[in-house]
Amino acid sequence: MENHVKAWIVAGVFCLLAILFSLAQMRLHLLWNSQSQLRKYVLRILMMVPIYALESWLGLRFKEASMYFDILRECYEAIVIYSFFQFLVGFLGGEDAVIAVMGSHSIEEVNEEQADDEQQQQQQQQKQKQK
Repeated sequence: MENHVKAWIVAGVFCLLAILFSLAQMRLHLLWNSQSQLRKYVLRILMMVPIYALESWLGLRFKEASMYFDILRECYEAIVIYSFFQFLVGFLGGEDAVIAVMGSHSIEEVNEEQADDEQQQQQQQQKQKQK
């Protein structure tokens, strides 16, 4: 067996492992994530691993077409960067909250507000556990 065929096989095995582990992680995320408005952004980010793994293996296997696979990967990378930004904005409370925080508050005020929010969330969780 030639060396390049061995490389295809080894890369294919690790590609399949990466895809399987990523799909398992996505499944767990769907089952246990309680923030449904942020879920789609996280799933897009988690999809990077299978897409990169598959693109790498296809680029190794079909060397002539690797440039086209790279273009598709770069496009998906742009989508993931946008999704990560949207995730951050959503996690921080929306566009208006981010603008307000960035424009009118000092760092100390923001830290105090976050601490208050965390205390309120903990109190709500404790009330739910008591019920």
